[in-house]
Amino acid sequence: MSDPSLQKVESEERISRYLLRPKLFDEKARVVYAQAFIPPKVTPELPVRQTSVYRTQELSEDTIWRLGDEYVTALTPKRWPVLGRADLFAKDVFDAGLTVVSHPDPHPRHADIEGWPSQDEEIEMKIAYLAHKALLVIRS
Repeated sequence: MSDPSLQKVESEERISRYLLRPKLFDEKARVVYAQAFIPPKVTPELPVRQTSVYRTQELSEDTIWRLGDEYVTALTPKRWPVLGRADLFAKDVFDAGLTVVSHPDPHPRHADIEGWPSQDEEIEMKIAYLAHKALLVIRS
């Protein structure tokens, strides 16, 4: 994958949601909680609900963690460290009736899960599905 920002997100592509808070997963049970995928509310600054992810296909583990440190932790107001990540395939997102769209800011591998419904009950079903499909990877 030369420049992922120029390519359509394919079904078999791995995407990663960085986990910055321990309440988003259970390390012993190896479970990602649905809350890890909740899209932020719509605001004037963010007119569309979207959940930030990174396109991590073909990257080494070191590179994936460094990406999280430099483009997630460093850019969040509280500077929470990356504790783990939820890995899933774009197909899982598509199967939930959502899309993965490349948004190369702040990094060429950044993307967003989009297409969220307006009803909270529908969002809850979709985030539960994504959490069920996600593989928890804990930072060592």
